[in-house]
Amino acid sequence: MAKNLSLCLVVLLAVASAESTFLKTEGKALRFQAIGDQGFFAIPGSFTDGSPLFEQSDIDKANPIEVPNQVVADKMSKVAQEDPIDFVIGLGDNFYQLPNGLKNINDPRVAYMFSHTYNQPGLKVPFYMILGNHDCYGDPKIEVAETKIHEQWNMPNNYYEQTFDIDNGKKALFLFLDGCVLSCADSVKSGQTCNGFSYPITKDIVDAHLTWLEQTLEKYASDSTIAWRTISVHWPFFSIGHSHGDTDSLKNNVLPMLAKYKVDVILSGHDHNSQYINMTVDTITKGEVKPGNKSRSDCSMMPIGVEENKDTHFTQGEHVHQFGAGNSGVPPGQLCKSRYTEHENVIYAAWVNGFIEVEVSSKSYVVRNWAVHTNEYLTQITIDAAAPKVEEPVSEWEQFLTLFEQWFSSE
Repeated sequence: MAKNLSLCLVVLLAVASAESTFLKTEGKALRFQAIGDQGFFAIPGSFTDGSPLFEQSDIDKANPIEVPNQVVADKMSKVAQEDPIDFVIGLGDNFYQLPNGLKNINDPRVAYMFSHTYNQPGLKVPFYMILGNHDCYGDPKIEVAETKIHEQWNMPNNYYEQTFDIDNGKKALFLFLDGCVLSCADSVKSGQTCNGFSYPITKDIVDAHLTWLEQTLEKYASDSTIAWRTISVHWPFFSIGHSHGDTDSLKNNVLPMLAKYKVDVILSGHDHNSQYINMTVDTITKGEVKPGNKSRSDCSMMPIGVEENKDTHFTQGEHVHQFGAGNSGVPPGQLCKSRYTEHENVIYAAWVNGFIEVEVSSKSYVVRNWAVHTNEYLTQITIDAAAPKVEEPVSEWEQFLTLFEQWFSSE
């Protein structure tokens, strides 16, 4: 195990060679970091009865693999001091351990595992949080209520929207979804129950969320100031992770909506590694999306596509892009080549602890994948904004023909 881990880290270190700051854009670019599955503390005996059984000295002495959320937070702070950020997105599974999720408003894990961990230079910014499966084993309403208690914590509802100003009079739209509900969509629509969480997910609850999502996307569909559309949801649509893989319920019930309303980016967690997978909009609109491959053969810790895709460009509107960052607080999980599904393009995947860093401007959407054990980012994906459509001038002859046709049809 240790030998494989060392080999993996050597490979990752070998591909790190890029500059450490974003290209500076004109005007106000939006910068943020995203983390997922960060609510884990692996020192044996901690929080078994809802109370902390460790002191700061325990954290200081622990092996990094035992406290990956603290190590990741340290790296986030270092990067944010060089490239200041506006906020952080938390992609769910905010609180593991016994009990899973939060059971009461005074749960000490919020102070220890959130406020303490991220109380660092560069990270004293708003955190926009969503629910993961471990949060829904507890009481999600308590995590919503924490918004009024902890200054940095933002979860005004179990799903919500937020817009941010960027340069050139443009905005970026972010929708924060409840994956606990949406992951149950296929089950409840077929008449099955979805009782894996601490409360039942009913068809009415699923329908309400899907209706809200479509109405919200529709509301902004004709807004020319919206340059980019991003959704955050704990479960991945696409994944080659050993633990979970694709979420067919999202692919069946949400993905067509994303293509229809030109959503650019999905941010997800759940599988405990870093992945970037995209799918062409054409594949989605033609109904050619395949069910996820559930095979768990040919799994390993070796990275996929990292060196080959160090700095890769795409053009907006051609793909739906998903960036998985479920690697920010738990020991990382293996990657399975057998989970490759037709039409899902795996650009990179890495068995590492880390986070992603994003810069959004009117010209581009840039995503960097960071690992805690490297001095530079592993990969950079740039989605270049689509060129605005230029209306061809109408000739006088064409104007005459149009007027003639209108006159003729009215007679």
